[in-house]
Formats: sequence, C-alpha cells, structure tokens
Amino acid sequence: MVSLRSRFHRVRGFARVVIAALIGSVAIVTAIAYWQDRVGYLAVAILGGTALATLAGVIVLPERAWVRITGTDTLADDLGKLHAEGAILGAQLPWVPDAEPEGFAEWAAETDAWFARVQARLAHTNYLGTLLSPIGGFRTSTTGCDKASGYRNGLNDKLERLSQIIASIGRR
Repeated sequence: MVSLRSRFHRVRGFARVVIAALIGSVAIVTAIAYWQDRVGYLAVAILGGTALATLAGVIVLPERAWVRITGTDTLADDLGKLHAEGAILGAQLPWVPDAEPEGFAEWAAETDAWFARVQARLAHTNYLGTLLSPIGGFRTSTTGCDKASGYRNGLNDKLERLSQIIASIGRR
C-alpha cells in the first residue's frame, strides 16, 4: 500500500510539472505573438535575450555581491544556526574521566569541525578577529575530568563570542 501511495504522489508531481510547462509555454507563445505585432521579432528577441542574460547573471553572481545588491544579509541567520549546533554539542559533552576517555575523541573531532565551519563562515568579515580573541572569565575544572572541563570552557567561550557577534550584527 505504501508503494502505491508513493507512485500516486509521483503522478501528482509529474502532473504539476506538465501543467506548469503547458501554461508557461502558452503564455510565452501568446506574449511573443502579441509583442511581435507591436514591436517586431527583433525587439522580442532583444527583450528575451536581455531577460535570459539577467537570469544567468543572477544565477552566477557571487553571494557577497548578491548581498550588496539586495541588501539581505544571511550572516546572522547562518551564525544563529551554528550557535544552536554548538549549544547542542555542549549538551552532548561526554563527561568521562581522563583515564578512560571513552567517546571523547569523536565528540572533540565533531566540535573542532564545527568551529572550523564557524571560522569559514566568518572568513571574509570583520568579525573573525572577535571570534578568535580570548575572553577572560571564570573557569572551572572538574577533578579527574580536566580534558572535558577544558573543552567545555573553550566551547562556552566560543559560543559567548558567537552570541556577541550575532548581537552586534543585529545592531547594524
């Protein structure tokens, strides 16, 4: 029964594509016929070519240039998602003794990969220095779990810096 439903779902999706193509092609043919009588084939070809060149330009335009043109900045949203991932990593910290670091290496590798993604997202911005600057503050260490405590303190510092960056972007 499940496979039958999925096949009907495929049929509905295909039908939507066919209907959209049919309506789109009728609209294009009607527009060309109307404008051909008004301005001629050359003008329709020039307008169509300009529209296609503009579409191609929008597709290949780098993200940074698109942000400048449109005024939309996705940096705060991206950093918010990365901050949430970092908070989840902090909650998943395996509190294991230093003598038996079971599962800690995998968590540390995942945390380091997360921080590399954060650095890559901030690579060409003025905020990279803020992220990498040290924060002085109160640090604690749990006896016997010095490695986990160090990672927890480091992750908390990185999350604090990331939240400061997100707050300063919101003030712009």
